[in-house]
Amino acid sequence: MKALMRITEKFHSLFTAIFRYPLGLTFFFLASVVNFWSIENESDNLYLFFTFLIGAFWGIVMEAVWERFFKKLQLRLLLNGLAIISALVYYFLVISRFSSNPETQIRTIVAVFVLFMAFIWIPTIRNPKEDFNQRFMAVFKLFFSTLLFSGVLLIGMFLIVAAIDILLFSLPETVYLHILNLIGMIFSPMFFLASIPFYDGALKVNISAERREFLQVNTSKAFQIPRFLEILLSYVVIPLLTLYTFILLIYIAINVRAEFWQDNLLEPMLVGFSITVIFVYFLVSQIENKFTVLYRKVFPMLLVPIAIFQIIASAWKIQDTGITFTRYDVILYGIFAVIAGVLFNIMPIRKNGYVCALLIIFLMISIIPPFDAFTVSRKSQTSRLVSVLNENQMLTDGMIIPNSQVNEDDQRTVASATEYLWSMGYSAEIDFLGENFNFYSDFYEIFGFNAIEKSEEENLFLSLNQEEPININSYDQLMMIHIYQSQSFEFEKDGRIYRLVLDSDLSPGTLKLYDKSGNEIQIIEMIKVFKTLVTEDDVVNSKNLLSPEEVTVVFENEQSTISFIPIFLEVEGSQDDSNYYGDFYVLVKVK
Repeated sequence: MKALMRITEKFHSLFTAIFRYPLGLTFFFLASVVNFWSIENESDNLYLFFTFLIGAFWGIVMEAVWERFFKKLQLRLLLNGLAIISALVYYFLVISRFSSNPETQIRTIVAVFVLFMAFIWIPTIRNPKEDFNQRFMAVFKLFFSTLLFSGVLLIGMFLIVAAIDILLFSLPETVYLHILNLIGMIFSPMFFLASIPFYDGALKVNISAERREFLQVNTSKAFQIPRFLEILLSYVVIPLLTLYTFILLIYIAINVRAEFWQDNLLEPMLVGFSITVIFVYFLVSQIENKFTVLYRKVFPMLLVPIAIFQIIASAWKIQDTGITFTRYDVILYGIFAVIAGVLFNIMPIRKNGYVCALLIIFLMISIIPPFDAFTVSRKSQTSRLVSVLNENQMLTDGMIIPNSQVNEDDQRTVASATEYLWSMGYSAEIDFLGENFNFYSDFYEIFGFNAIEKSEEENLFLSLNQEEPININSYDQLMMIHIYQSQSFEFEKDGRIYRLVLDSDLSPGTLKLYDKSGNEIQIIEMIKVFKTLVTEDDVVNSKNLLSPEEVTVVFENEQSTISFIPIFLEVEGSQDDSNYYGDFYVLVKVK
């Protein structure tokens, strides 16, 4: 009976969420419709999806504002209207300008995270009955509960669809994506929002005493810390984090030197440490035992010097790489971590909401021009590129003069700055690169040297322009081979049968031409084909859309001529241990 009541109450909560967050769930529904259309038509409608996603989070944040501070219906409608306007502003100011730019996705992810943190923090503003730590714990538990229920439902639906597909009748492969879309965009948000505790302000509206008591009991349960989680945090997470901190401090102490600051492991280790310290601090703020009390006293003090250390390490790297949006964000986060550590040391635990507000401010700084990560990094990398070009007298009247005599350090600077600007979609705004610039195919022609320095590790790629015709007039047969599988072909000429065999047992294989009697006419080691196409002096990591004439490799003896035209070719690894991949057109002529 109790189980039935719980199930009934859960369904009731799901329907309650629809009336509690109508605008947010409407936007989630519209996002799912966009996904449905994209799946069915194999199209990309990210600009609409992002707009509806931002609208959904604005909708639930505005509902939180209304429930915390207001109770008049007119104000609720006004706040929902502001949420809709915010989504429209996002569309016209962000999506319409950066729709094909990686910057859009990063800005959207950060904006969603900002709104989510605001959703947690807003109910605790000037609220004497609950603090940020309680709300953070409630959302933390609910987030993982939603993942669990959604995951179980997803697996169950997948198994049912698979059973129908195998046992009854065939289903389109897209049905799995549609199920994932429905659960991710409709069920998961409804389940999550249905269990969000009602804010104290919401209990001031005209509801029955019985309903108010029920909501208060549920809210109290939501703020409770499960015994399992308390044990996990106190006796597992904190000791492990302590041990990790001890190892990190020893590593720093015995390795401090000039080269140490350029260690690629250092920065992520320090950032990961500070994120973990702050996250765990929020979770254990309500737990009172020797481990958690000691953690709250010691780790904020450790956080400040280690975060300063991280800022120095990141700033040191800027000397070599310039400012990128990731390095900007890492340094900005380091500043936040230092201030957070100080606040943890001087403020009572109940005031942790100020740290959340500070995080929201820093995140907004990172995405709102003119001092955002993207604007600053674009200006930094452009300035870095122009400076090196001017030093080498390669930039005249807005045009680049190729120069193969540039020293290696400057070549590296030009390559890294250009690759960043191109990958972020900024190269179209730079006159001397142009809108159609492609880093991998155009770099050498524009600058006069290769973009990637030769090293022990290779990752070389070549592709054929398949829109150009291939002349086969002088050949008897045209076949296609795959390096990764053994193949055999037979063909006839002048009444005689010939056989072409690719043996791929030993990479990259051997190609042999036999006559009818099994006599070998010609044997070609495929490694020779690769070595001809990718020489030891070739440092270009990518050659795209080459013509057949540029890539044809011919092997000839007295009995036959065999030519290879790579459709695509890839070499991975080192000179001593390489992996070879590729598809080839093989043209055969028997004399």
